[in-house]
Amino acid sequence: MDATDERLLSRLQRDFPLTERPYLALGQELGLSEQEIIRRVQGLKEAGLIRSISAVFEPARLGLKSALVAAEVEAGRLEEAAGIASSFPEVTHNYAREDTFNLWFTVIAASEERLHEIVRLVEGCAGVRQVAVLPALRKFKLQVQFDFNSGALE
Repeated sequence: MDATDERLLSRLQRDFPLTERPYLALGQELGLSEQEIIRRVQGLKEAGLIRSISAVFEPARLGLKSALVAAEVEAGRLEEAAGIASSFPEVTHNYAREDTFNLWFTVIAASEERLHEIVRLVEGCAGVRQVAVLPALRKFKLQVQFDFNSGALE
């Protein structure tokens, strides 16, 4: 990673250009061609420094229902249960934890009924002992931006 990649990574974290050709706009800002920006972003993705570039929406403002779900799953069935949870398009991600509740996933659904239907289907999987639905009661927004020029967090 060179200084240009560092500048690009720093810039990608804030105010991504909402234009027809965002990489052209970034290139103009950073003094590079659109193709060079695309090449660098692809290289950073291949190196594992960028996972994705995507929009983040507020589910409640869109009329959607969301919750964090924690499940206690028998160790030998964890991967199977995670696969079933991930099979629903409403499940944004899931991950394993080393604790009693060892499978955690986030559901964003069109209705409360659909959210609970997904939870019931996961709860019915072999090896799932119990499930806890944890809707957000208060929202805390933290914004972490990495400053690649100094290695510090903002």
